[in-house]
Amino acid sequence: MGVPTALARNTGQADLVDFLGGDDGCWPLGNQVESPAARAAPDQFAGYETDPGDAAAALADIYRDRAGARRRALRGAKRMRAWSWESAVEVLTDAAFG
Repeated sequence: MGVPTALARNTGQADLVDFLGGDDGCWPLGNQVESPAARAAPDQFAGYETDPGDAAAALADIYRDRAGARRRALRGAKRMRAWSWESAVEVLTDAAFG
């Protein structure tokens, strides 16, 4: 089973987007805009959020091509089944210590 998944390509989700194979296993939302909260109170909030237009485009793509969306979601689900804490620690250890 696979569920079409759109993920923001920011902070910790960027690693998950890469793990899922980017456009091959999910719908990466790459256009990040400064958040209204950060603009209103820059001393309290910092950061960016997904452009709503990117999210809408991903949902429209999923809706228009349901068979393609299902195939992409299944590829992402297959990769997620391979994920484990053990494999995540191995990736982190390799990155930190070579």
